[in-house]
Amino acid sequence: MELKTAEQRYREFLETLPLSTLRILGRQSGVGHASSNNKNVLIGEIVNILTGKQAPAPRSNRGAPAKQTYIDPSILEKLSEIKRIGEADARERENILEVASGENDAPPLFDAPVYTGILDITQGGYGFVRARNCQPSTTGEDVFIPAPLIHSWALREGDFIACTAKPRQKNDSAAVGELLSVNGLPVGRYEKRPHFDALTAQYAKEKISLSEGSDDLALRILDLFAPIGRGQRALVIAPPKAGKTTLLKSVARAIGERHGEMMLIVLLIDERPEEVTDMRESVPGAEIVSSTFDEGAEHHVRAAHLALEHAKRYAEQGKDVVILLDSLTKLTRACNYLCDNSGKTLSGGLDAGAFAEPKRFFGTARNTREAGSVTILATVLVDTGSRMDDVIYEEFKGTGNCDIFLSRDLAERRIFPAIDIRRSGTRKEELLLSADELAAVYKLRERGLTENAAGLIEMIKRTSDNKELIARIPEWIRVYKNS
Repeated sequence: MELKTAEQRYREFLETLPLSTLRILGRQSGVGHASSNNKNVLIGEIVNILTGKQAPAPRSNRGAPAKQTYIDPSILEKLSEIKRIGEADARERENILEVASGENDAPPLFDAPVYTGILDITQGGYGFVRARNCQPSTTGEDVFIPAPLIHSWALREGDFIACTAKPRQKNDSAAVGELLSVNGLPVGRYEKRPHFDALTAQYAKEKISLSEGSDDLALRILDLFAPIGRGQRALVIAPPKAGKTTLLKSVARAIGERHGEMMLIVLLIDERPEEVTDMRESVPGAEIVSSTFDEGAEHHVRAAHLALEHAKRYAEQGKDVVILLDSLTKLTRACNYLCDNSGKTLSGGLDAGAFAEPKRFFGTARNTREAGSVTILATVLVDTGSRMDDVIYEEFKGTGNCDIFLSRDLAERRIFPAIDIRRSGTRKEELLLSADELAAVYKLRERGLTENAAGLIEMIKRTSDNKELIARIPEWIRVYKNS
């Protein structure tokens, strides 16, 4: 199956927008009579202009000026992202809509500088719109929001804010002016939302297909033997140098390419700076939140907390969010460094109270009945030689509903992907797999073919996709019985 074209991506995204927003976007991109066209016609003309099939209509100064000209920056970011991904080699007609950021440039679609970022609420009740990486800015880009306004506007920590700001005073942050949107919704539409913790959790029922249209072996193995659904809580149990970072990048790219409607957050804790850069360049459509190893434990924990709250705010609005965390082990180490002494020290020097925040983080992953979902795929480290890491793994073992084991033995034999198929699996996989897929997996596990992971991986390599693999399994089982 071929990947979606830029035109299909544009159309799918634009269909999610209200007619009022489409009319503003149509006027700004050059659609004639944008205010009178119906939604389908308007979407078609916008797509034609963005893909270069139709020239923008010349602007007319006739008639009364439009009452509303503001478009949320997140909409423009998404359009620019589709442009980058789908039309990287087709730049005959430049028609990229630029996004206003918390810098000195004025936005092209609004008459005042627009600042965007994630709301970080302090213990004092006031907050800051964090413009970059969920962390305080050193260049004064953050916008201050006083506590009374946070209360009156019904804002929550983790909200994605777009606002204007008053001029800065000396070294202080700029103060908020007008609130323009919250999580992409205009003022007046975002207030009526449920609280995430009050939503009803249920099993993941909709599979996130990763390998469709791809020949990536790791993704094919996950789709069949350890499927991931919307709302899954998955652990990647990985020894050193077994390919966990490569696996996360493959999953992130697959979600970005095949599930553009999902929000993707990649959270890198205590990682090397060059790995952060590599992830940012490898997965351009994802939100990358990072805290590298040269930053403190408080920095690690705060970045993880704000990224999680950000995901919950979108899930409350009905969106499906995926968080890829590397790694849960290092986040727990940071929490251990910061937590107050509980008086109970576990083996390896780990305080019993250090697990509260990481368990709250990992436990947030769920599929909700009334709204959206939060899916978390987190790595935990094993066989590092550290007793603390082993205790962390033992504590989280059994808390997830999907386990993906990477094998040091396979990695040392240079067999990749080094996934231990026998030990990997998903709880309630019957809700995610088709009848044919489920029967095939049961046969392979029942006949012991998953015991030899290297041989099974070699068998998978001989087929072009999982449909062919399922069709050939009876033949391979007969050969296996006769050998």
